[in-house]
Amino acid sequence: MVSFIKDFGRFFLNPDFELQNRSRKHIRYIFYGFLVYLLFAIVYYFSLSGLGVPKAAELEKDTSEMLPIMLFWIAVIRAPILEEASWRLFLKYSKVNMATSLALIIGFGYFLNFGSLAIGLGLAGLIFSLVYASLYYFERLETMLKNIGQRYLVLWIILTSLAFGLVHVTNSSNPLDIGTILRTGMQVFGGLVFAFNRYKFGFWYGVATHAVVNFLSFLFMV
Repeated sequence: MVSFIKDFGRFFLNPDFELQNRSRKHIRYIFYGFLVYLLFAIVYYFSLSGLGVPKAAELEKDTSEMLPIMLFWIAVIRAPILEEASWRLFLKYSKVNMATSLALIIGFGYFLNFGSLAIGLGLAGLIFSLVYASLYYFERLETMLKNIGQRYLVLWIILTSLAFGLVHVTNSSNPLDIGTILRTGMQVFGGLVFAFNRYKFGFWYGVATHAVVNFLSFLFMV
């Protein structure tokens, strides 16, 4: 796990550094990412508890009426795939990746907030088409986005991780509670870990790390 922590730190100094023994690390780093997140979450949790911040169980929406199989589907399968595609797919630039990320952020976000899957899918399809067509026909726009993405990659990772964390305040019955806002720090850190595995190993490795983390949460919810 020490090697993961070192590589994770180097990643934010130079995201494109050469990863030594990459072929031996790609599976282990899924679990090391989970362990690092777990250690951070434990320390963070008890630090906030010591400051008198309400427990997460006192703030989260009730999921007791949801069937375990449905909860598993949402938390361990659907959420990791859609959230990683929304927030981190575009970190490796391509027209499809960029269009997919923007389409899912808007379309999936509409569905979660307003409950209309049909409109959400329609919005996602429209945004994907507009973004992909714009990048295809306007080469200067694509070149500019690629350059900005590479030059400010670490900043994009940090900003998307912050956004990823803040989106999770809607999981709380009281989103504006200071405890809810402070606890988003765990999601923000998780976003950084997922981004590392996504960028260095590939999209599905970020998804797998995310799923393992969410599986732990699932066990506490059932």
